[in-house]
Amino acid sequence: SEHEANIYALRHDRTSRDVSMDDAEIDIDLETRGHDHVARVIAGLEEAGYDIEVLTGREDIGTGR
Repeated sequence: SEHEANIYALRHDRTSRDVSMDDAEIDIDLETRGHDHVARVIAGLEEAGYDIEVLTGREDIGTGR
C-alpha cells in the first residue's frame, strides 16, 4: 500500500524441497507504473527484510538501469 502497487496474483509454496519447514516461497505479480516504480517497490520489500528475486525476461527491471 505504501508504494501503491496493485497485486495482480499471489502464489505460495510451502512444499518445495528448497523451502525450509518454517518458511514459504511466495510469488507476487504486481502492476506497477514503470521501471522507477518497480525499483522503489523492490527496495521497500528488501528494507522490510524480504529476499527478492525478480522473475522477468528483462534483466534491467529493478536494477535502476
